[in-house]
Amino acid sequence: MCQRRDSIRCHSYEDEPDWDQEMSIFKKRTLRPNQLASLRKLEEEKVKSGKVTLVQGKIAVIEGLDNDSESGTELQFSSGPSGVLLWRRDDNVVFGLVPEGSNMVSVGDQVDCQVTGILQVADEEEGPRTKREYTYAKVPVGEEILGQVVDFKGCVVEDGSDAPCGNPIGTSIMYPLLNPPPNMEDRESIDSPLTTGVKAIDIITPLGKGQALQVSGVEGSGKTQLCIQAIIGQRDTGVRCVYAAIGCTKEQFNQTLKALKEYGCMEYTTVVVATADADLGEQYAAICYACSIAERFRDEGKDSLVVLNSISAMVKLWESITYSMATLGSVQIEASEMEDSDSDLVEYEGMLVSVAAAQRRRFFGSLIQRCARMHKRLKGGSMTGLFVVPGSPALGRKPQMKDKIAAYKHLTPAQKEKLLHALEQQGEADSSIVSANDLKTEVVEEFMSMADGQVVLENSRDEVTGGPRVDPRLSVSRIGSRAHSPAISDLASLVRFELAQANDAQRFAANAASDPLARKALQRADAVTAALPQREGSICTLEHQVIQLLAIHQGLLDNVPLEDVTSTLDEITDDVTKRCPVGVEEIKATKKLSQAAKAAILAALTTR
Repeated sequence: MCQRRDSIRCHSYEDEPDWDQEMSIFKKRTLRPNQLASLRKLEEEKVKSGKVTLVQGKIAVIEGLDNDSESGTELQFSSGPSGVLLWRRDDNVVFGLVPEGSNMVSVGDQVDCQVTGILQVADEEEGPRTKREYTYAKVPVGEEILGQVVDFKGCVVEDGSDAPCGNPIGTSIMYPLLNPPPNMEDRESIDSPLTTGVKAIDIITPLGKGQALQVSGVEGSGKTQLCIQAIIGQRDTGVRCVYAAIGCTKEQFNQTLKALKEYGCMEYTTVVVATADADLGEQYAAICYACSIAERFRDEGKDSLVVLNSISAMVKLWESITYSMATLGSVQIEASEMEDSDSDLVEYEGMLVSVAAAQRRRFFGSLIQRCARMHKRLKGGSMTGLFVVPGSPALGRKPQMKDKIAAYKHLTPAQKEKLLHALEQQGEADSSIVSANDLKTEVVEEFMSMADGQVVLENSRDEVTGGPRVDPRLSVSRIGSRAHSPAISDLASLVRFELAQANDAQRFAANAASDPLARKALQRADAVTAALPQREGSICTLEHQVIQLLAIHQGLLDNVPLEDVTSTLDEITDDVTKRCPVGVEEIKATKKLSQAAKAAILAALTTR
């Protein structure tokens, strides 16, 4: 045993480290440059300058800029002006906005982004890596801007005049002009209604908190009136509103501002304006600024509603730059033709589309996706959007009717020709309504495919109320009944069902006029359609919507002339409100329709 212990002791002594050598290694390690510091230095050396290839108004097209600088990054031009990175295409072409001094920017100017720091981030797939951080262009969104009319820089504007008054306000809180859309982990499902007081929205296309709803219609159909009524409906609800008047004339803007003031909306509303004489870049910046203001309320845990009237500037900006880039070569190519001729297909959100279409959809989607209801851990606020897209979708009726006429066996060729001629005249009449300010049908439908739903207005207004008329067949909310207020959820679903029944009766019933059931369905549908329009400035509260829906379902409007439906509904609503105050107040307080309240209202309706 002793001999074994001695051998172990001797062996341990022989393996004792060389401390001088160890100290030498230690000194080399401490004197070696820090790996993170080396990576930071390497990243700083990689920073590349861009070069201006095209200047169009206040927009500069830049190539060669750092490929990790994101939208909203502040740009510095070698000729002096500053700008903001609006959008980066997949081919590393950058669109930059130069709000001031754009006349100093020339083709060939150098463009840089200011690096504020190098961060080391952990990536689950790629492992540790470094990331450059840049200076972002920010705009004022402080409480001082509430109730004010401002331009895209936060300067107060009086009555749509060109000259802003003084310095920007609301600088106590600054937000990025171009905030990236929240990711899925930061969002909450949309299941809470934002009641607008507009029957056509609340009943036909319910709006949920955090939803992006498109409003479409030709010029003069009442889009602005519908949006203003939705803002009026937020009075005393705690919802903060932002109204962006984009691309309108000064006269139109002054009328809108007058209405907002007249109905007391400016107490909880901020107006951002960029009239038609402003550059497209400024108009787009004003759209983004309106969203930034609404996002600030959202991030504080509040609910906000942003109305963008309209987003045509965004479409025109994209088309204008795309066309200008196409003409940089020796042959001019129409922008639409260039995009359609792109034969390479890529996968985008489950669809196979051309590369150019994917670029365009990403650009448009970057705005729509800013609407969100945030997760509870992020205070649970919401930003809801009403986006006005002027124009109308394809109705899809003309080809169907042509086929239907051709299939008729009992019509003579002369009769068929007469019907086809009448159909063509109807198509020409519809096309004559389309204004030069309306977007193409393809663009309207492209936005529809990205939004959470759409309200499509009829070409003409209601003759009785003067209000906009909604097309129930084309208007839909993709959030569904989750966005309905519990008080009207079941009743509104019945309205949809009755409208669908009437549509089927009209399309498939051979003798709809003589069939009692078909005639009743058509009569009920006409009553519902006549009940939806509202007079300018009027809102219909949730409890009043319940009364009117119950009246419709009880058949109280079936035999009323269509021109008298609105006045009859007003009389019924006033009468039931006076005779059933407890039930009405219960609906107002709880936002629900209890069996007791429903029974009391029905009793008041049946004993009129």
